[in-house]
Amino acid sequence: SKTNAHIVITSSWRGYLSLRKLRKMWRRRKMAGEIVDITPDISIHRGDEIDAWLTRKCFKGVYVIIDDMDYRQFNTYQVDNLVTCNGRLGLTTEDVEKAIKILSNV
Repeated sequence: SKTNAHIVITSSWRGYLSLRKLRKMWRRRKMAGEIVDITPDISIHRGDEIDAWLTRKCFKGVYVIIDDMDYRQFNTYQVDNLVTCNGRLGLTTEDVEKAIKILSNV
């Protein structure tokens, strides 16, 4: 991958698929990147769950959030890291370019 980013799943899929099963599905579908973890399921507010994961892992790096949920599901200081994709279309080329730009700190 262009950024060597690791993937942490915040999707509601984590509620019914284990990390192992998510990884298996990812590989089977030949998706780019590597799933390394899932966020804790502690809140209906996705931003709080991302914060909890970042805190637990003492993560200080650059991150991007890719989600089809409205920006109000995230904390205001996370919005600059958010790429909102269309839930029906999935990731577009524009979405990918915006995510790479965030990860590249450009």
